[in-house]
Amino acid sequence: MEKTPNKYALFIRVLCYILIPVAILSMAQSILYFAMFGTSKKVENVNYFETQQFADLYKNSIYENLTACYTNVNTTEYNGYLSYSVQQHKEITFSNMYGVTQSNLPEGTIYYKNYLENRNFKFLVIDNKTNTAVTNVTQTMKTDTIEKIKQEFGTFSYYWNYQQGQVDTNINFLSLEEIKYAYPFSEIENEYDCTIYTAMQTPLQYNDYYETSYFLYKAAAPSAQTAILNFPISIVILFVCIVLLAIYAGKKRGKQEIVLDILDKIPLEFIVLIVFSIIGILFGMAGNHLTLNIYYLDMISITLIITLGTIAYIVGILTYETLVKRIKTHTFWKNTVLYRCYKIIQKACNTIFTYFNPTAKLIFFILAFSLLTLLFAKWEFWRSFAFNCYVVWSFLLWFCFY
Repeated sequence: MEKTPNKYALFIRVLCYILIPVAILSMAQSILYFAMFGTSKKVENVNYFETQQFADLYKNSIYENLTACYTNVNTTEYNGYLSYSVQQHKEITFSNMYGVTQSNLPEGTIYYKNYLENRNFKFLVIDNKTNTAVTNVTQTMKTDTIEKIKQEFGTFSYYWNYQQGQVDTNINFLSLEEIKYAYPFSEIENEYDCTIYTAMQTPLQYNDYYETSYFLYKAAAPSAQTAILNFPISIVILFVCIVLLAIYAGKKRGKQEIVLDILDKIPLEFIVLIVFSIIGILFGMAGNHLTLNIYYLDMISITLIITLGTIAYIVGILTYETLVKRIKTHTFWKNTVLYRCYKIIQKACNTIFTYFNPTAKLIFFILAFSLLTLLFAKWEFWRSFAFNCYVVWSFLLWFCFY
């Protein structure tokens, strides 16, 4: 009894379609783990808020918001546009900034900054010289004085406070002993005369960079014991799947020959144009959305990434298979617009060489070359290219007719 050819072709292709994204995701998770933790395996059960990553992010937020508070912004109007001149380390002046409300109290002025990218991070900066405070907490009856804001911060899970050269904190890696001589704390001591109160509540309340960092940490942490092994295994699986798809591309159950479908009959140039157009649209959509949401990954961003990634994967697989099938059936070059144009020109040239006399041939080729030269004359590269072609063309004419 004769065996059915390509009996398992469809099963193998479908299996490869499933394993390829699994391998890619496994590789991505391993890469994310190495980027965040290196080769350490002691992060599996560690609380994110006790890690060096969180401490570094928190330290950056302290310095960034402090320098923003000590920026004096002067605005002048020029031809209808506002221009900003910034001078560092003068005094806290947020009244000229967008999204700030002011509260004048007997014990000092408080500026409430209403907008901040990293909203989970709360701060209160008090300038000791002017008794002016800037905070990003919402102004309510519980936070309408400096003392009430301090009391509100006392209810938060994590805090870091600085006063008269001393640090009070419950965050790992941010005690005075650990950051005394480190940037930017050394600059805070030397450049600013202020008191700083910062705090963060858990679980995180807002979609911002902290939540994104927390999400990435939770995604990478499960790979603590397997990341080093998963990465090479994923590469092997990906390579094997690509090879198997190349072997079984175009094969159908019960048929020995390669079967071409509608996609394989479209000229290659059109396939390339369609693929690059789709990629351009996908990158444009992703870039526009993620640029507007660069500080956090919300559900819309995650859904968009998954959707665009799925579309890109399908387009990539279809393109790969059609290229393989064209190579197998020796139609890679033949099924192109360029090849068809070449055949038309070849046929015309054969007709000319068969039926025209030498004088007519020479006139035809000179006219054809002159027309092409005129078409490309406006581009400098093509002018140089046309001159070189003219030299070659002259030798060919001399060889053919004399």
